Amino acid sequence: MKIIFHINYRTEFGQTLKIVGDHAKLGKNGLVKAPYMFHTGDGNWTLTIDLPKTTKPFAYRYVVIDERTGADWSELYYPDRVLTLDKNQDDMQIFDQWRMPFRGSGVAIPVFSIRTEKGLGVGEFSDIKILADWAEVCGLKLIQILPVNDTTRNFTWTDSYPYNAISVFALHPMYLNIEGMGKFTKKELSEYQDLCKKLNTLPAIDYDAVMDAKWKYIRHFFKKDAEKTFETKGYKDFFKKNADWLVPYAAFCALRDRYKTPDFPKWKEFSTYDEKAVNAHFRKHFDEVSLHYFVQYHLHVQLSEASKYALDKGIRVKGDIPIGVYRYSVDTWTEPHLYHMNCQVGAPPDAFSTTGQIWGFPAYNWDEMAKDNYAWWTRRLKKMEDYFQVFRIDHILGFFRIFQMPLNVKDGLLGVFSPALPFSVEELNHRGMWLDYDRLCKPYIDGDVNEVLFIEDTAQKDHFHPRITFHSTRSYQDLDDHSKHVLNEIYNDYFYRRHNRFWHDIGLKKLRSLKDSTTMLVCGEDLGMVPDCVPGVMSELKIPSLIIQRMPNDPKVKFADLAHTPYLSVCSPSSHDMSGIRGWWEESIDTSRDFYYNELKQHGECPMFCEPWIAQLIIEQHLNSPSLWAVFPIQDLLAMNRELRFYDPQAEQINIPANNDKHYWRYRFHHTIEDMMKFDEFNQKIAGLVKKSGRF
Repeated sequence: MKIIFHINYRTEFGQTLKIVGDHAKLGKNGLVKAPYMFHTGDGNWTLTIDLPKTTKPFAYRYVVIDERTGADWSELYYPDRVLTLDKNQDDMQIFDQWRMPFRGSGVAIPVFSIRTEKGLGVGEFSDIKILADWAEVCGLKLIQILPVNDTTRNFTWTDSYPYNAISVFALHPMYLNIEGMGKFTKKELSEYQDLCKKLNTLPAIDYDAVMDAKWKYIRHFFKKDAEKTFETKGYKDFFKKNADWLVPYAAFCALRDRYKTPDFPKWKEFSTYDEKAVNAHFRKHFDEVSLHYFVQYHLHVQLSEASKYALDKGIRVKGDIPIGVYRYSVDTWTEPHLYHMNCQVGAPPDAFSTTGQIWGFPAYNWDEMAKDNYAWWTRRLKKMEDYFQVFRIDHILGFFRIFQMPLNVKDGLLGVFSPALPFSVEELNHRGMWLDYDRLCKPYIDGDVNEVLFIEDTAQKDHFHPRITFHSTRSYQDLDDHSKHVLNEIYNDYFYRRHNRFWHDIGLKKLRSLKDSTTMLVCGEDLGMVPDCVPGVMSELKIPSLIIQRMPNDPKVKFADLAHTPYLSVCSPSSHDMSGIRGWWEESIDTSRDFYYNELKQHGECPMFCEPWIAQLIIEQHLNSPSLWAVFPIQDLLAMNRELRFYDPQAEQINIPANNDKHYWRYRFHHTIEDMMKFDEFNQKIAGLVKKSGRF
């Protein structure tokens, strides 16, 4: 019996179709042996197979194969069909309709940046509800936020950096809605509302004033309601489920407050964590720790309710998981064996910073973490599942290798990748380079520690790493041409070829374990100096990558091709670490002109400023891409409207990574979300663009 499958699907360049099924002639559910379909023109595809009439019913599916990347789109996103043969026919014609994969769009905004009419000078978890109302009106299906873990270290504005948490489990008290904690008297409410008005009308966050106010009212309600709260079933269930991290976190906070520092080596008898001793001590000082139980319970309730509210509207909330942990955190205090405290990590030089970035986090002891199959990561993700349906791994490259440097350096130029395969002296000699230690490994210019070409490995004697970007040094420039040629070959091998299989296996092992431990959709932030092995691992594990149009991962192109993004990707015009569309447009007229003519295909004189119609064209490019998600910073959406957008585009940037002293994350959206709900014409414009793109 001939079975003839027909389907219409218009492929992009480099794509083809297969049919995969549980019958042997359809590959036995294996993609490699599954047969290709034949294109007969005008998007029509066909495949004929011969089967006995006695063949039992079998399942099958249509699969899009991207021949450029090997990506298979179907496994997660296309449901199976079931075919039962009609024994009364000599052949069967199967005409199937293509079921398009889901493509969604979303808005990105840090919780602290959300402005509502009732806020206390900062966005709060409860504000996610009204933001979800606005997203629903606009047809957006996702809200993306930054990390929301507790970063309270010094009780100053320096605590505003959201990637420096003192606990990977605890939530930040800043996001607590005070009115949601309990009831005020009439006088108390009037006083509270006056303070809200004072702080909420400021153009940016006054972090110190906000935190002072939050703790004032937290302590008020703790004194008033804690005893009653601790007797409720909701609190008891929360404590039982979270005690493993909550108890040491509360003790850490109490000791931080007592000693006026999170630097636990200065905590005298508590400098080394001893669970029994700490618990025995705080049984006598219960109020000091129970205050933090009380706060975390209310934060949990408010974020859970906000997330459920959004999900009930079909809107997912996307969290953000930082790659590192703060050096003096609960995590390093209680489980120091999981970290290498004698070094710090950061990022190599890239488009964000020409001298690299120093984050200050200790490096993970991955060998120790592997002993229990990365249980620490599993616990971390299970906690995130309480609130999020999707999450972004910050700097996913760190799962392959991390950029590691000594504690005493001031920039990232003396960092090396870890793990890595340094060159032995013998190998360098074999490659034609005699290692003159004094000339190549000591500063070439007095006083400039970065003026070296090789960095000695700290673990293996007589092994060396090329210093990243050593081509810019005077030490390199003063070499003869032959030496430069030899060094270039060594440099290119080390940074672009030597580690591909090594890092592939390392990243695959860690990320597979992480992905298998959660029900959330895992997305990866893979910007920067991306090893060649990374895209293959992410594709194999079906982890969507991040595509920023103006910062492509392919170094051979100036702008990412949004018309041909892989389906498993998240495309976005900007991130929190860069200027928005308007700010970027004004940074370089040459770059803007290149983009205007070659990407937007426009004619005539290139505008000096990003006009609303230009911003709309960029938004539409992202919406029309094949990417699974198109996510837009809320500032970039408002760039489409001259009356609604902020007057100063440079003031919309949330963070400047190149400036280590600028970690004052103060940005607040200049409209309340209540007002945004009233901008009917603008909201319908967004909804129309979303619907036109098929993202609904």
